[in-house]
Formats: sequence, structure tokens, C-alpha cells
Amino acid sequence: MSILDEILTRKREEVATARRSLPTAELERRAAAAAPVPDFAAALRDPASLAPRLIAEVKQRSPSKGLLSADFDPLLLAQAYAGNGAAAISVLTDEHYFGGSLRHLRAVATLELGKPLLRKDFIFDRYQLLQARAAGASAALLIVAMLPPGQLAHLLAAAAELRLAALVEVHTRTELDAALSAHADIIGVNNRDLHTFETNLHVTATLRPHIPATVIMVAESGIHTLEDVQRLAQLRVDAMLIGESLVTAVDTAARVREFTQRTNDQQPTTTAAFVSRPSPPVAKRESSVNIKICGVTSPEEALLAAELRATHIGLNFYPRSPRFLSFERARAIVRALRALPTPPMLVGVFVNENAAAIRRAMATHKLDLAQLSGDEPDALLLQLGDCAYKTYRLGINPRPTFRPSDSGQRAPAFLLDAHVPGQYGGTGHTCDWTAAAGIAHRYDVLLAGGLTPENVAQAITRVKPWGVDVASGVERAPGIKDARRMMAFVSIALAIAERKSSELQKPILGRR
Repeated sequence: MSILDEILTRKREEVATARRSLPTAELERRAAAAAPVPDFAAALRDPASLAPRLIAEVKQRSPSKGLLSADFDPLLLAQAYAGNGAAAISVLTDEHYFGGSLRHLRAVATLELGKPLLRKDFIFDRYQLLQARAAGASAALLIVAMLPPGQLAHLLAAAAELRLAALVEVHTRTELDAALSAHADIIGVNNRDLHTFETNLHVTATLRPHIPATVIMVAESGIHTLEDVQRLAQLRVDAMLIGESLVTAVDTAARVREFTQRTNDQQPTTTAAFVSRPSPPVAKRESSVNIKICGVTSPEEALLAAELRATHIGLNFYPRSPRFLSFERARAIVRALRALPTPPMLVGVFVNENAAAIRRAMATHKLDLAQLSGDEPDALLLQLGDCAYKTYRLGINPRPTFRPSDSGQRAPAFLLDAHVPGQYGGTGHTCDWTAAAGIAHRYDVLLAGGLTPENVAQAITRVKPWGVDVASGVERAPGIKDARRMMAFVSIALAIAERKSSELQKPILGRR
């Protein structure tokens, strides 16, 4: 049983108990008599405040972090939020897991702060919506992951009947499609997986392009710093729901002001960017290792790789590869990446093509580099010049010694891969790291061959390469990248490279 399943079982028991204590008919009467409340949707699109607008959360504890505030006071928190720029206030009402209560919601409502209140709970029944309306809420949370087919539409209709807005929470593309099919007009992207409680802020970046502009988008979970907020602004997120960072702040009011009163020059400069860019730009070498994510097959994969700080992204033009890109798919990926303020280097992967075909493909797709991964003669490198580098498969090729010219930090001298008869890369087999280390001592080597999140730290430590190249090692199926493995690979590679930077710097600068 997952965490979410466990929670849902308990919530069913709680609702059954509440019904016995307060019958539905009486709750209906109280909800109907409730005073008008501020407009939740309008607050999240208020032109007088900077996007993303803040939904500040009244929260005592969480299942993942435990107690957040020993002197928790929901009324003082709500006043600090309302007085310092929050657009809306979320109140946790789940008692067992979050230390919340409907009493907290009712108490905050009595303050009449002029801010819409969101009931944050695990809602699966109309009875809970009645509770929310009667307690003074403007909106209620509906989590797609815990609702059976058809139930979401039923609850959305019930919420509309009660003059409640609904924040429909999703975590995956499938859940997003379900929310859009049910005509949800406010969608929250939860960066936390409710089955495991693991958090990944890149979930927002991945799903953002698929949410229409007419739908209000809220980013939830994993938002802790001003940098995180600025990244969400670049993604054109309408609002953000933040709890832990505010509740645990030494000065909550100051933290709210920091997140809500940003200067105009901190706003995004382009409407085309779906993914935020790190600073400084990733194309400039930030650490002692370059990272190439090879064989991306969709704009979403490519944008995530860029967001993760990959310095090079490989597009595979070898027809026999499971990562082969047609003209249309390649064009869509390039268009998405070129819209970024500082895109990574785009590398076309070719196998046994002639110079004219490679030049034509590079011009058509506006590629920066060509990777020759077949049995091409070294002479082809002379024809292509600085824009090309060659793959050498250790075990079949002689020790590589040829380098056409010095292209600086934009490209490696060689790519080293494992030899698998009849295959040209993407095999999942590791190459001879001892031999690779000897070559990497003299040249800028891009190390490939069976690299994974599990072994990349060891590979960088032993070989000390100019860069690492991964394809199958971050896939859940041939040609389909896994976001979590991509994130793990890049974060581990960067961490080990920074730790080893003093060892790596001298060989890197001394190669030529």
C-alpha cells in the first residue's frame, strides 16, 4: 500500500465519523448560509501583483519533514501572510498527517483578511466540499491521483454548485490530461510524488508546455528560495503554493515579502522560454566536466536536459537507432531549445554519412557540432573542420592520435565508447576505463559507453574526462528518457566533478 492509499483509507474513516456527528442536511444548511468569499481565481491572476502569485500555507507539520513549527499559531501566520503580499492563503485541515484542522480554517476565516482561503486536504467526497464552504473557504484541493475515473468531474460540478473554486492537482502527464478533460480551470502541478513523497521541481518545467494559457497554473512543493521563484516566473507560472519555507523562516513576514515583492528586472525576458536557465549560462563551463545527454527524442526531454544543466544535447540521425529522429521531430526539438536564452550545444550524431549530407543536416537543423559515430575515415574530419569530432570504440580502433584543429571548450577531441560488433553506440556496455584514462590525460575526451547514475562518479574519478555522454543509462525504455535518472546522473556528475576539481583542472588546461 502506497502512502496515498494509506491516507485515503484513513480519510474515508474520518468522513464517515464526521457524517455521524454532523448530518449532511445540517451541513448543507450551514454551507448555504455561509458569507460570500473572495474570488480565488481572480487573486491568482491579479494584474497588480507579480507572477507567480503566492498562495501561502498554514502548516504545522508534514509526513516527510515532521514538525515544522513548535510554536505554531495559524492566526499569526495568516496575518503575516496577508499583510506582506500573499495573494491567497492555504490552510491544511488534515489532522493526522499535517497537524491541521477545520478549526484552523474557520479561525482564519473569522479574521476577514480579504484573502481567499484554500482548504488543503485529501478530498474525495462532496461532504468535504460542504465542510470547506461552511468553514469559509473560497477553494478546495482536488488531487487527481486519488480519484477514480469520473469522480473528478463529479467533484468539480459539486464545487461549482457550492461557489467553490477547485485547485486540481496533478503530478504526471496522464493526470494532467485527465484534469484538462474534466475542464479544470485551475491546475496545480505538485512537484512531490504523493506515492513516495519525493520532490522534483523539474516536474513543473516538464508539464508547463502542455497547460493552455487559459488555465491558471499553480506550482506546488519544492519551492524554497528566491531562485526557485524566479525559475517559476520564467516558466510563466501564474501562482505558487509554498508552506515549509515560510513556516520555518526566522522572519516569516520578510520571507513573504522576498517572494512577492520582486523587482521588474527579475521577471522573464522572453515569452518563448518554457524552461528556466541557470546563471551563468550552461554553455560556459561551470565545473570541470561537460555533460552530454544523447539521443533525446522529444522537446520535453531536451528542455529537461537543458534545465538540468547539460552542456551538450545529442540528436541522433542514424536510422537504425531507437533514438532516430525524423525531420519533423528534430525540428520541434531544435525549435524548443533555440527559444531558450542560452541553449546548450546541439550535437548531431551521424553514422557513415558523407560530408555533404552532414553539412546539409547541420544547416537545416542549426546544429553546433557533428559527432561521427560510424566507421568514417579521419579525412572526413578535415572536410568538416572544427564542427566535428570522431567516436573511437576502444577494443577495435587503434589508439586515437588525430585531432583536426583546436575548437576550445565547445567540443571534445574524441568520444570514447565501447566496441560492440555491429552496433554504433547506445549499447549500454562500458569501455575500458584504464585505456580511456591514458588518452584523457593528453586529450579532451568525451567518455561514453554504459554510463549510468550508479557508475558516473566512479567513471569521472578514474578517467578524469573532459565530459561524460549518456543515452541508454538514463532511459526507462529504448529511446525514452527517465526524468529521475537524468536528474540523478547530472547531479552526481556535477557533484563529483566539483569535488575533484583540483585534480581535474591541471590535466584539462594542459591538454593539446
